[in-house]
Amino acid sequence: MGEHSLNYNTNNEPIIFREYGRNVQKMVQAAIQLETRQKRTAAAHAIINLMVQLNPNLKNIEEYKHKLWDQLHAIADFKLDIDAPYPVPENLEQIMPKSADVPYPNPTSNVKRGNYGKNLEALIQQTIGLENERKRAELTRLIVYYMHLVHRTWNKDSQISADTIKHDLKRLSHGQLDIDWAEKWLSERGLLKPMSLAPPPIQQSKGSNAQKQPSSQSGSSPTRKRKRKSRKKKPQPPQ
Repeated sequence: MGEHSLNYNTNNEPIIFREYGRNVQKMVQAAIQLETRQKRTAAAHAIINLMVQLNPNLKNIEEYKHKLWDQLHAIADFKLDIDAPYPVPENLEQIMPKSADVPYPNPTSNVKRGNYGKNLEALIQQTIGLENERKRAELTRLIVYYMHLVHRTWNKDSQISADTIKHDLKRLSHGQLDIDWAEKWLSERGLLKPMSLAPPPIQQSKGSNAQKQPSSQSGSSPTRKRKRKSRKKKPQPPQ
């Protein structure tokens, strides 16, 4: 095999839509070279049918056929002179508009208590704006429960006191939410429901399990030996 007979993709034209592969691009280039407009149009319809089979996910998109014809013209570099069922786009930017830059979160945003997260502060602000006292009291209890849960999730080796949670809640709500008021309001109306965190599961060490297993096996082995001995038949005296 000669050195110049090898064909690498780096030497070929770049593929605009990789989901269709290089063979579709070659078919489009061949369709451009056809003599009559009728033949080029028939070849374009055949290529569209092939593109549907290669990328069936497009059927979930509204007006997917229009999108396929736009992609076909883009692959042909807008040089395919055919009777298309849709208007021919002017350029690639019209088919593939540039996506807007995603704003990066501001690192200087003031989060008062980072261990609870920014979403908790938004929930606190919504709770402060509630006029319904029952909903406000119930959400206050849920917020305190969530604060305990977050601390317990990320600080498994340390415990946090209820006073610390109350202090953090008053600080985050600027003194407008109070867990004592919420529990008292619900309790006076018989609406206070128990809400407590489940204790962490007790994990047994592997050493304790390893010690129990030999003891059970050692206790069962003598009984087996005894049963085997009892099954042996005694020799009968000669007649």
